[in-house]
Amino acid sequence: MGDSFTFGLGIREESTFASLIQESLNPVGTGVINGGQAGYSIAQEVKWGILLAQKISPQIIILFAFLFNDIKDDYHQGYKNVEVKYGYRLHNGRSLPGPVFDFLRTHSYLWMFIRGNVINKWFKNSRGIEFEKLAENETEKVMQPTFEALKTLKKYCMDKGIRLGIVLIPPSQGRTIFDVPFKYYLEVERISFLDLGNKGFTEHDYFQGDGHWNENGHRKAPKYLVPFVRYLSN
Repeated sequence: MGDSFTFGLGIREESTFASLIQESLNPVGTGVINGGQAGYSIAQEVKWGILLAQKISPQIIILFAFLFNDIKDDYHQGYKNVEVKYGYRLHNGRSLPGPVFDFLRTHSYLWMFIRGNVINKWFKNSRGIEFEKLAENETEKVMQPTFEALKTLKKYCMDKGIRLGIVLIPPSQGRTIFDVPFKYYLEVERISFLDLGNKGFTEHDYFQGDGHWNENGHRKAPKYLVPFVRYLSN
């Protein structure tokens, strides 16, 4: 489970880390289902993960957490301003007509440039800075919706005998202020986790002008993910 990192935004399906670890795990009978959804916050990922688990009865659930906007969206509940239209998740406040927005979003690298260099900078200079200041002073308050979602997931997994693991995805610009308290929470709750922040991911593993892994990042991840899955299996 996860957001656009797990989904593999900008990557062919066969090149995503979910597909690549499947190649290594298949010989021992472990199947992998990519339940990542682009744009989801952790609270959404948990709800979707439980819904999916009710249908497929997995032995393991691994949630991939990106420790910034995944937590920000939990706090602001920005997902409530999203609708599904033309087969895509779109923000209610968009200014472009749906078909134009969809075309740019799915067929053009221009959209990635606009998003990375215009929209993200505007957000950083407005609501983003405001949120960062709040998070620095009231980190526990900001993270509470995320922690509540994880408690729900942990309880579900315990009740169903499902092994739970969390993978921390490093941002391209280093760690965030949520890194330490998030890992502390996982240790207190005794939730197994894998921190990829100290595994040598560099700017060459991310798209330029965009914070997602490129094919280099997706190829590097299985080196650490496969042993983690095997650890959870034991």
